[in-house]
Amino acid sequence: MAAPINDNSLLHHLIRPARGGALALVIVFGILFTVAASAGLPGLPLGIILLSWFFKYAYILFDHVVRGFDEPPTLDISMVNPVNEQRPLLQLLIVVIVAVIVKYVAIHSPAGAIGLATLFLAASPASVAILGLEGNPIKALNPVALIRMIAGLGGRYALLLGIIAAATLLLRRQS
Repeated sequence: MAAPINDNSLLHHLIRPARGGALALVIVFGILFTVAASAGLPGLPLGIILLSWFFKYAYILFDHVVRGFDEPPTLDISMVNPVNEQRPLLQLLIVVIVAVIVKYVAIHSPAGAIGLATLFLAASPASVAILGLEGNPIKALNPVALIRMIAGLGGRYALLLGIIAAATLLLRRQS
């Protein structure tokens, strides 16, 4: 069973990306993503590279948090090495597998596909956490492991889903 987290500790972890080098990284990546998006098709390679680096950094930040380091890591060249960190690519593979399954189910049952897609979206943070901890994409798709992760986090998982939903709504309103 997970140890209870007080509100101050939770806030401390939520603002971690706004501290130190991580804040500069978010600002620089935001500017570069804007440049890539405004460039259209020629900006696609830059967008793909930035997306890859962003998710690699996110998993490395996850590792730092899990290991108890207080300061976020500084992005360095070894972190963006294409063969160094494979978890973002594995997470993409998981999304593609689930999308193919949902598409197949949609052929036979549109309502079933909507339900399956909703379940996957709700379980996605748990899948990311399992992949981050274990590095095993099979475990990250295992319903038993997903349920255990969600149950272990309890109300904090519902809070996480709420934060994700609020951020999504905020971003959709601004676009």
